[in-house]
Amino acid sequence: MEVRTGLRRLTALAGIAAAPVAPAFGAVHAKHAARVAVESGTPQAAIPADALARVKAIAKHAARTTGDWMPAQVTVVATTHAKAAQTATSEALLTDPVYLVTMRGHFTGDGFSPASSVALPTGTYLSFMVDARSFQVMDVRLSDQPPTVSAASLGPLTSLSW
Repeated sequence: MEVRTGLRRLTALAGIAAAPVAPAFGAVHAKHAARVAVESGTPQAAIPADALARVKAIAKHAARTTGDWMPAQVTVVATTHAKAAQTATSEALLTDPVYLVTMRGHFTGDGFSPASSVALPTGTYLSFMVDARSFQVMDVRLSDQPPTVSAASLGPLTSLSW
């Protein structure tokens, strides 16, 4: 099963983009500091540290909101909306810069279901884009299957953990 949505009922994810990240999530606490490692990909500008901290806070909130506080894997890559759409949603073809976040874990799509009588979707992979300028979350995908295009093919892949 695969569930795709733009910003449908993911206001909890989108809402943190407008708030200061460090006070809300303690992004700089030493015990929760991100261990960042470039794993693979083509040469491209690194994600700025301040942007990486904000994306990490969004990813951490997304993981908690969807039921997996400690996903097995969380990666982020700086790319364009068009390239990320190949892996995340295949819905948009834009040149705007985005950060594509892909998580592997056990997620429940609270808010994805159209009616309260319908079972909430679950999935192993949660992917979404974060607008590189506004830090708004967009184009969310929840699936049991990994994205068809590897995020590593889009640029340097950065691993996040908390």
